This record gives sequence, C-alpha cells and structure tokens, in this order.
Amino acid sequence: MPGRREALPQDLLDALGGGLRALEEQRLPHPLIDAMPPAVGDRDAEAGTSRAGAAKAVTTRSAHSRHRRPGRRAGRTHARMSALGLRRRYGRPMRTLRIATFNLLHGMDLADGVAAPERLRAALADLDADIVALQEVDRHQERSGGADQAALAAEALGMPQWRFLAAVHGVPAPVSGWTEDDPDPDGRRVYTADEQGEGGPAYGIALLSRLPVSRWRIRRFPAAPLSLPLRVQGRPGLTRVPDEPRGVLAAVVEGPAGPFTVLAAHLSFVPGWNISQLARIRRSTADLPGPQLLLGDFNLPGRVPQAVVGRRGRGAGAVRWRSLARVPTYPSYRPRVQFDHVLGHGIGREAVRRTEVVRLGVSDHCALVVEIAMDAGGLTR
Repeated sequence: MPGRREALPQDLLDALGGGLRALEEQRLPHPLIDAMPPAVGDRDAEAGTSRAGAAKAVTTRSAHSRHRRPGRRAGRTHARMSALGLRRRYGRPMRTLRIATFNLLHGMDLADGVAAPERLRAALADLDADIVALQEVDRHQERSGGADQAALAAEALGMPQWRFLAAVHGVPAPVSGWTEDDPDPDGRRVYTADEQGEGGPAYGIALLSRLPVSRWRIRRFPAAPLSLPLRVQGRPGLTRVPDEPRGVLAAVVEGPAGPFTVLAAHLSFVPGWNISQLARIRRSTADLPGPQLLLGDFNLPGRVPQAVVGRRGRGAGAVRWRSLARVPTYPSYRPRVQFDHVLGHGIGREAVRRTEVVRLGVSDHCALVVEIAMDAGGLTR
C-alpha cells in the first residue's frame, strides 16, 4: 500500500472482507471483469424497483428515448434558470439539490460497442441533476468520435460551470492501457469551458454544476505500479491491464444557504490502492467549507467506502462521513453491486429525499442520483 503504513480498524477489515465475500459468493461482477451484457431485450426487460426501499428507484431509459431529439430537457432547464439561479429551479424555490455520479465508459453503448456523440448527448439530457460527476470521460479521442465529452455533457445538462481533469494525455494502447503523449504527472492539464477544442487526445474525469462555483482545486494520484489480469470486452480470456493515474476534482459551490464543497473522484481498481486513495482524500478536506459531498466510482463495493472514511477521531468532535445511497449500480443491465457512491459529511440521513439509479442508453454503469434537502440537516450552514 502506498504512503505511510497504518493499522486498519477492525470495522474496515470486516466491511472489506464482507464485500469481497459477497463478490465471490454471489458472483458479483468487477467493473473491468464480466462486462459483457445480455441481449438487449433482456436488459430492457429488467427495469424495476430497487430492493433498498421505496425511496430508491431504478429508472430505465429505453433505446427509443435515448435517440430522441438531443438536449431538449437540458435546453428548457437552462433557459428557465434566472441570473439568480441559486435559489430557484424550474421557476420554483430551490428546496432540494440533486447530485449525480456517472461512469459513462466514454459513451459506449454495450449493445453495439459504438460511442457516438449524439447518443451520449441524448442519454445525458435525461439525467436531471444540479451537480454531476463523470468518470471515464474522453476528450478528442477517435474511438468516441473526437468529441470533447465534458463540454458535450455541459451543453446537454445546461451546466455552465465545469472542469475536466486529464488522467492521461494520449490514446488507448492496442491491447490495454494507454500510449501517453506526456507521462509527466505535472503535465496533465485541467480544461475549462474557455478551452474547448484545445489540446490533444485525453481521458479523465469531469465535474459540472448549474450553481456558481467560487473555487476549484485538484489532487493527483500516481498509478499503482502493477497490472491485474482482467477480462476486457472484445478479447478472449484475461488481459493484463495496467492501472492508470487518478485524480480528484473539488469545487466550492455557492448554494442558497451558503457555500459547500463537492469532490469527484475515480479511484484505482487495484485492491488496497483504492482504499489508500480514499483515505488520503478524506484527510485533505479539512480546509474546505462544509457540508461536503464526495462522489464517484470508487471501485469499492457496498459499505467499504464508509468504513474507510466514516470516522476520524473519537468523541463528540469526531468527523463523520455517511453513505447517502446504498443501492446497486453495476452492471447497468442487471445491477448487483455498488461501485458508485455518494458520501456526505455534515449531512444527516434525514436530508436524503430520494435515491435513484438511472439506466441510461450508454455505459456498463448506472447513474446514481441523490436528492438532498436544502434544510432539515441538509445543505445548511
């Protein structure tokens, strides 16, 4: 494990052990293993309500809905937002905030393996949220039609505030991994809305917001110095896949009741390395305003993330992070395990009004949407 060695608390060991046992006993999939979907008809027939409870719904966007006119909802939403859009949504007072995280698999449709910009635009237009974290985002890659997917998402969602953090500058390697143009971590750029069309091919994460952002911050993590034998779509057997550099995007958002912080991350698939990255994120947030939200694809199952960041210290002053959604998100055609998470610090569970898992027309992950009250223990100072 990278960095300083620390003794892991027993509740973390229990959670990690339980998560790994669940993967083995129930044959739950890994995000890079068992990624092959069933027939399209089977996938579309499996819409239903999550076992996690009535407040947690599974929504399916059908093949017909994803090819409708792109961006209609996003365009209407953006047009309705006034200059003081902090306090209003859809012409009404803004009493809740909708947070979403989505690993979009560079916009690839599992039914045919195509990553077309118009499909991604239509899928994202159905994602009704105020703040969105995206993982596995392409920028100017041939495999996804050369699109700047972060800019495309911002347009489809009506979100003028966004950043794209490149984990890799380069193109996919012939077998697995990446052929990098610039392997220097300090050379990996953060792109803004004013830099559309600039730079060569890249791949990374994005964070988008309809609300004003007063401050942005990033943190980078090196790739794990090893590869794992994984099943890669389109290749027989197992392929050794190297890890890739990771990063975190943080935004201080100006909400109706004051500033709060949103952090977006895509963590390593290497066991132990992802736990260390998550713990280091937790330790780096002390100087950022609360309440705080941490969301993304952590490549950690179930309750493991909360066990990693759930407590810091003892007594009444201890910092407590909570999982705000406990629902399977992967694979998209039959969700059985949760790799995508929304964690909150300074946000009570009673503030969560709704949790929704949305199957869009692209990716092997579902989008996870959490609706949070702006009061009653929610995003208030």
